[in-house]
Amino acid sequence: MNRLMYLWIGLLPLYAVQSYGQTSDTSKADQFYTKSKKFWYNNRDSSLYYLEKVRQLSDQLAYTRGKGYASYGLGWHERKLFKKFQFYTQALEYFEQCHDSFGLGIVLNAIGMVYSEIGNEEKSLEYFLKSIRYKKITKDIGGLAFSHINIGHIYLTKKEFDKALESYQEALIYRLQAKDPLGTGYAQINISQTLNEQEKWPEALKLAKLAQSQFRATHDNTATTWAKQLIGHLQLVMHQSDSAYTTLEPLTKIKGYTQTLLLANLDFAELLEQRKETSRALGILKQCLILKDSLQQNNYRLEVQKIANEYEFLLSQKEKKEQDLREAARLSRRDNMEYLVISVAVLVFFIVVFSGRKLFSKRIMSAMILIGLLLLFEFLLVVSDPIVSKISGTEPSLKLIANVVLAILILPIHTYLEKIGRQKLLTPAATEY
Repeated sequence: MNRLMYLWIGLLPLYAVQSYGQTSDTSKADQFYTKSKKFWYNNRDSSLYYLEKVRQLSDQLAYTRGKGYASYGLGWHERKLFKKFQFYTQALEYFEQCHDSFGLGIVLNAIGMVYSEIGNEEKSLEYFLKSIRYKKITKDIGGLAFSHINIGHIYLTKKEFDKALESYQEALIYRLQAKDPLGTGYAQINISQTLNEQEKWPEALKLAKLAQSQFRATHDNTATTWAKQLIGHLQLVMHQSDSAYTTLEPLTKIKGYTQTLLLANLDFAELLEQRKETSRALGILKQCLILKDSLQQNNYRLEVQKIANEYEFLLSQKEKKEQDLREAARLSRRDNMEYLVISVAVLVFFIVVFSGRKLFSKRIMSAMILIGLLLLFEFLLVVSDPIVSKISGTEPSLKLIANVVLAILILPIHTYLEKIGRQKLLTPAATEY
């Protein structure tokens, strides 16, 4: 027992040094990810360069958390939807293994957006709600606002206005906490749009004007146009004709083919009819027809692309599932074969030990018993390693603690078996050289 105990105690510093070195190296992977984030929105190639660095280093170190963030980043930059989904699901597996709540929050939201893009609202909603649970744990204020906005969009599409309003209001609370003027504006405009659908026009108008102020402060021209269109529409339905004219008339002169401009032109044409300016109204309606035709063509292309994305997505899912099953079967066969070979080798060694008690001295037999038991328990550690890794999330410090606990549990078993071995094998028949 003393010899094995001293051996384990001697190995502990080596485990500690190895764990410290690995922790130092994993911090480099984290630094590479931070660098990639600096180029996230303005330099895709540079961001991808650092993400590849994260992936390579994390693979070398078996750094699960680093693998998760590398996969998430590569998925974020990926243009093909089915490949994006594959990266995200891979990241999800890694984050689950290392219990990274922040990573789980962002990647679950990202998967929800993929499902939203292919029109699967139920699946999308499921992932957004899961995302919120983890973001609350990590107090990710910006992430919580983003997920609530996404949920609100789904409920608005389903015409469940009360639920949409509740989600947008939650998002507004988080945006205000984060002191994010642009995010605050988007939350306010979405609330205003929902109130408009509920025909709560005075409240909607108030929120739309607040949103417009936020957009102007952040110089977001597209969002400012959206706010103006909604304000003009609300003024029109509330019979504030002069105000509606002042708001909508400049929007009809903006060049572009967007849904916002089409709605602004339609509202302005209706206003002109109310003011008995029929010829001008007809001119605006002609402009609306051109806008509508262009938007229909664009919507048709988007619908075709959506169908293609969905087909590729479903096909890739099927192929990936089949590939995963084949890989799992291959790994299982390989592991079983390795375990079988090791088991046979350990068995042969013990046969040699038992059959050689008359051939070797007590000292040699004692050493062989010790080696045999070490081989047996090391084999048990190898077999238990996948379970330990799953529990510890492959974090070096946790894995070290788990291995030490296993060693402590093994010590009394080793002592008992060594005692039995000595009683049975170290008989007087063995000679001392």
